[in-house]
Amino acid sequence: MLTLGDISRDFSQALEAADRIAETGRSVPWRYRQRGVGALNEADTLSLVMAHMRSVAPKRYGQAEQRAYPASHLVCDLTIPGEWAIEVRRVRAFTDSGTTVPYWSAALLHPYAAPDTALNACYLLVDAPLTERRALLLFGYEHIPAEVPLLPAAMAFEGMIHQVTTLQLGERQTAITGLLQHPVHQRGVVYAWQISQPGV
Repeated sequence: MLTLGDISRDFSQALEAADRIAETGRSVPWRYRQRGVGALNEADTLSLVMAHMRSVAPKRYGQAEQRAYPASHLVCDLTIPGEWAIEVRRVRAFTDSGTTVPYWSAALLHPYAAPDTALNACYLLVDAPLTERRALLLFGYEHIPAEVPLLPAAMAFEGMIHQVTTLQLGERQTAITGLLQHPVHQRGVVYAWQISQPGV
């Protein structure tokens, strides 16, 4: 059985591998000025990460894909058929130039199911008629050493879920990359939780 811990570690390793090819003018669109996976947007990062996971572990991830929710135009970010349906969200406290992103944690900690929030992603998962286990995976970046560590934000997200919803979170899974190319986004951090409704 594929565990969420396995996926978190494999995702972080794929993030590190994607970093090695994420160079301006090569494997990513020209609009990115900095080298490294930390410069990419969420969609381009996920595309590179999923491609790597499929290529190095085809038995685990050969069928992994983005899949539309039943009777919906919305898409689940990472579906491993028969195993997991995972919503993926990126958090970045800094821009490519190193300035702080205003309200960077707002979408993660917003206590209402508004579009583009982590909470809305959780409800998308638990409300959908899926056979797979459901999970939320967050990835983000830190300096080495961390100027703004992401763990307090992850813990605050857990507290918000416990205090204002009936959702149940599994044990937090954590994985960290090695040194990345980007001068600001120097290491990747991955957090993931299984999500369920009481009695489900």
